[in-house]
Amino acid sequence: IPQEENPYLYQKIKMRVIDFIGNISRQLEVALYSDEVLLELLIQYFMNERKMNERLDPALINQMKADYPHIYRAVLECLDSLTDEIRCDDYEEITYIVMYLIAAMDRVGPAEKKLSVLIACPGGVAVGQLLASKVRRIFNFHIIGI
Repeated sequence: IPQEENPYLYQKIKMRVIDFIGNISRQLEVALYSDEVLLELLIQYFMNERKMNERLDPALINQMKADYPHIYRAVLECLDSLTDEIRCDDYEEITYIVMYLIAAMDRVGPAEKKLSVLIACPGGVAVGQLLASKVRRIFNFHIIGI
């Protein structure tokens, strides 16, 4: 359903998807709200594509649940901000949402997946600064303080 055909429904779903993405981003500690592709895909999914999806293989659902339990948990906790049409035990629908989120996390890239560290050094500020420069050069860490 293009946006022009039913602008009220589009805007209603868009606002719910934006809230959902914000909640999921906080839950997973990844800035998914910057991914416009995720926003549009979830809007289209809830406007019409849910009816057109193929049935998922139960083995795929179980494998996804085993590989990404933290994303399933986050989706289940944030699901009410997205829709009241999906039951919490409907793992086929939830798996579709999880797949969209995993793809978005891959698009956001490793810059969002940096480990945050605090450098604490008993040798003083200069030694801490030296240590921080070596850590930055060797590792892909986000140094939150020295």
